[in-house]
Amino acid sequence: MSTKAKIIAAVAVIGVILAGWLYMEFGDGVSTLAHVDAEITIPYEFDSGATFYSYNSSEFFFCTKDGVKFMNTAGEQQWEEVISLTNPVLYGKCDTIALIEAKGRKAYVFNTLGKLYERRFDAPVLSFSVSQTGHLAVILQSSDGYCVEVHSPGSMEAVWRYVISSPNIYPLSADVSPDGRVAALSLLDLNPDAYHSMKTNIVFMYTSQADAASTTDADGKFAGETLSDQIALVRFMNNKLLAVSDKNITCYTVSENVKQDWQIALENELEQFETFGNDGFVIVAGGSDGSKRPEDSSAGMLEFYNIKGKRTGGYQTSGVDYISMSINSVIVGKNRNYEAINNRGKLLWSYTASQDIRQLMFLGYENTALASGATNAWIMRKD
Repeated sequence: MSTKAKIIAAVAVIGVILAGWLYMEFGDGVSTLAHVDAEITIPYEFDSGATFYSYNSSEFFFCTKDGVKFMNTAGEQQWEEVISLTNPVLYGKCDTIALIEAKGRKAYVFNTLGKLYERRFDAPVLSFSVSQTGHLAVILQSSDGYCVEVHSPGSMEAVWRYVISSPNIYPLSADVSPDGRVAALSLLDLNPDAYHSMKTNIVFMYTSQADAASTTDADGKFAGETLSDQIALVRFMNNKLLAVSDKNITCYTVSENVKQDWQIALENELEQFETFGNDGFVIVAGGSDGSKRPEDSSAGMLEFYNIKGKRTGGYQTSGVDYISMSINSVIVGKNRNYEAINNRGKLLWSYTASQDIRQLMFLGYENTALASGATNAWIMRKD
């Protein structure tokens, strides 16, 4: 396979990684009705850009082009922040979210108490992430190349800035540690000396001048790793960093030194990847026939891992094009068919929707869920 073909294929895989209930069947074959509270519905316009996010609580964020609301499962609004966005994109980590206009120049960061801060940038935002403490990492496209910035709740300007102007070097993703001290970048290296292949360079940099002074690098770089013939994204989970590619999932412990803790080799194609806070992650990979790296996979094995890289459970799905993770459980969907599975690999319930659903997610634990359609969302509870 040519380098160009490899890049297109790998980017396609990485792209997959990064984007009324009346009857349910619960585990052990027990069928029951789900209670749908007609009073707890949320209406919105078809083109409102409605998005919902919830972590480990009975409350959730409701984001549209017109602003952000924080609500509980009784349908009560806790607070509201009015903003104006044309095409909002949401990223959440634990109880903190960031909201950015797609390829826009402004970001808003919220936690469960309300708005932490907002920032305006000099260039369009290509990608971003946020930590549970509200530190924001953004990749910007400038006239000279690319720029990576880190912002914090306690500063009016970027606390760290890194300019990428080298030819054939492209930033794939960036994340910042919970304490804001370390920024991790994954950089795609397509230089000619890469022997007609490609590689991802993962670099670790201090974001404060005080820490950077302890290094010999002008940008505060203190460690680096290289993944050959791979395109990888990076994501912090406390002081651990996950590097996720179509071949491996690698975990590093990040402190004054960086060391590799473990690596999971993916024998099958990676279809989906999702984390839950700092506790663990789930992957969907491979085909229903167990073949290695199938070209056309209509189904896949769902596998749960904890942050130590230990597999806790697995479940053979009928195919996945939607995934939503909560504490110790996940909802996966294909077309209008959904399954909820816990991290031991046990089926909790299955559901076939009568209409297209944009999101289906747990609220708190597995007894309550929120579904959103074209013009409204509704809350269901297990009877």
